[in-house]
Amino acid sequence: MSNSSSERYIGTIAKVRFPYYDVTTSQQQFKLRPMLIIGAEKEYLPCDFTVLPVSRVSNPQNLSESYDIKLDKDKCVLLSLKKSPSYIRVHKQSYANSIDVRDDIISNLKELDLDLYEEIKEKHSEFNESLF
Repeated sequence: MSNSSSERYIGTIAKVRFPYYDVTTSQQQFKLRPMLIIGAEKEYLPCDFTVLPVSRVSNPQNLSESYDIKLDKDKCVLLSLKKSPSYIRVHKQSYANSIDVRDDIISNLKELDLDLYEEIKEKHSEFNESLF
């Protein structure tokens, strides 16, 4: 990711190199996963982004009725996501350094579906207000 404005990434879905614990090897590994970028710590790169995972949830018991926003097949096609259904996991906020974000953006949610983007913002606010 080149040295430029971080603002252009806000509202996009991008592949992010993200750590996870691999129980089979008992080690931390990394994988590329789609994330919705919702914030940046500063106006220029490099910086840390605030991200929400875009996930396929295989076990329905792991879904939050309030904070997992389902993307049906049509939305997944619109947003160039490979797995349908997928979920924007509003209650699973995390952080990723811009160095770990791929330059080839998957899609721009803010431009393609502003109503969905606003729904995610509203749910995110609601979730954050429920903390503490």
